[in-house]
Amino acid sequence: IEVWFDQSELRGGDAWDQKIRQQIRDCALFIPIISANSQVRSEGYFRLEWRIADQRTHLMGRNRAFLMPVCIDDTRDADADIPESFSAVQWTRLPAGETSPAFVARVSQLLSPSEPQTTMQARPPTGSDPSVHPSTPSAVPSRRSKLLPLLIAAVVLLGIGYTALDKFVLSKRVPAGTPPSASPVRPVARVQSTAPEKSIAVLPFIDMSEKKDQEYFADGMAEEILDVLTKIPGLHVIGRTSSFQFKGKNLDLRDIGTTLGAAHLVEGSVRRSAAHVRVTAKLIRAADGVHEWSASYDRDAGDVLKMQQEIAESLARALQVTVEAGAISSSELNNPAAYDLFLQGLQVFDRFDKAGLEEAANAFQQALNLDPSLARAADFLALTQFMQADFGFFPAQVGFERARKSAGILLERNPRSVYGHAIMSRIHTDYDWDWINGKRDADEAVAINPRFWYGFFALGNVESTLGQWGDAERDLRAALSVDPLNPDTHQALGIVLYGAGRFADATVEYRRALEISPSNVFVHYQIACDLLALGQPDKALREMDLESIDGPKLAGLAMVYHALRRKSDSDAAIEQLTRENPDRKAYEIALAHAFRGETDQAFKWFDRAYLQKDYELTYIKSEWLLRSLRSDRRYKALLSKMKLPE
Repeated sequence: IEVWFDQSELRGGDAWDQKIRQQIRDCALFIPIISANSQVRSEGYFRLEWRIADQRTHLMGRNRAFLMPVCIDDTRDADADIPESFSAVQWTRLPAGETSPAFVARVSQLLSPSEPQTTMQARPPTGSDPSVHPSTPSAVPSRRSKLLPLLIAAVVLLGIGYTALDKFVLSKRVPAGTPPSASPVRPVARVQSTAPEKSIAVLPFIDMSEKKDQEYFADGMAEEILDVLTKIPGLHVIGRTSSFQFKGKNLDLRDIGTTLGAAHLVEGSVRRSAAHVRVTAKLIRAADGVHEWSASYDRDAGDVLKMQQEIAESLARALQVTVEAGAISSSELNNPAAYDLFLQGLQVFDRFDKAGLEEAANAFQQALNLDPSLARAADFLALTQFMQADFGFFPAQVGFERARKSAGILLERNPRSVYGHAIMSRIHTDYDWDWINGKRDADEAVAINPRFWYGFFALGNVESTLGQWGDAERDLRAALSVDPLNPDTHQALGIVLYGAGRFADATVEYRRALEISPSNVFVHYQIACDLLALGQPDKALREMDLESIDGPKLAGLAMVYHALRRKSDSDAAIEQLTRENPDRKAYEIALAHAFRGETDQAFKWFDRAYLQKDYELTYIKSEWLLRSLRSDRRYKALLSKMKLPE
């Protein structure tokens, strides 16, 4: 049996994350490892992937074997914090991870193509191993955070687990050099059939170092070269989020170019040894794979910034783009160790979970402690701190004020800091509710660098909050023109189209966000709200069931059940939401009450959301499900307090 799971350490990164999701989508058998440890760990990354497996189970139906939960202690399914589909499948119990002949036979049976079986049965087959027992559906929904950090996966046999996993899987790892089984890559929706001639995408570089331990450095080199290219007028540079979607994937370059809307692609490799760095880069015409330019660079680690600039200038010249004097400032690397910390921070930053962002912020701060002049570390420290605040990982006042201080430092050092203006715009919009300064800073970011996607995203964000649907759509589509596979931008565009009443178009954008990043929270909820607005509560329920519990699932269920006239279920959902999250979900509680026609309760919770600076309150103008309140004087008073137009 070919087994796939992470063969190094548990870590983040786009390629690692995407590889896991791909294996879950393609594997023949998925084995979640369940124990008491997996129940008490609220931020286990495996929970995020459990939901992806759960979604696949719903798509496959009940007549195909896919799930085989394995419990390695005495945790009972009734007590387990797991998806419902896991509790509907018979469990195998392997105390301390000790396997049995019956377990091996069961796996072989499930993988046998000649005798299709189903794991979706209420009772074990006659004569089965006594360690396998029937399971009863659990009424307890799974709980997890927005972005979760730990996962081990396998294909054809795929296992997920936590602390006790070493007794079951880790001690039986395949040799480090054994390649994972090949699997087809899920296609991504193509952006456009033709691309501007002066457009370019930088793909992730390959780590060619002897110990294969410099992936973070290779990724960082590619990203930094991309950043330098964005400073060259005349070049259309595809954003990093989109380019890095193809990390670790063996796709035809023509397909990559078409998907990204890039006429040219940059590939490269990095070999690092002690204080020496060798980078090879090549420019490829996406339409036919012709190599238009290539070069190798050997430098000391202290010269990598100059090397990045040389590579960027050479790429621009190869595309016959003039590099104006001063377009790329000459930088000196004062402390290679500081730069190394910065690149390490970039890698963990990509996880977008609480632990990853904390680790990234620490790495960026350490880098600045060693070299206060390292501007890129300062940029990403401010961005990381804003995300920590916006994701609710810190109390609003503490988190946003810390981010404001860091963004202010960026602007003090450089009044034309594009990161400084974009981040300050987000703080003004999401926390201060200061729409005038939010738009001013976003406009400034776009004016400074019209090739920076985040400036357009910030501008679309404040316009969406103000209900300026046409302007917001224009600017978010501008962000997608330079970063077409950014799931957050597709999601934000969906919110704008929903606010404009274009529900079918909104669902298209939400689906694109899920196609790119199946784990994005709020998206299934937003699709369900689309369906509620269209009067399709049955379909809305199916979508809401796929939403994360840490997203607005309970509020959504309260509304869907109300639309289905299932009053007791609706009451239970809103009661649980109110009991568990009065300090974090005031807006969602208000929305659920409003949809249920409980107007006084709704405004009580809207007032509470206002006092708590609940960032979701900025969605109030885009929420169609609140249209019944728009004639209420209290609704107009709330908009007035927030300085929002009616």
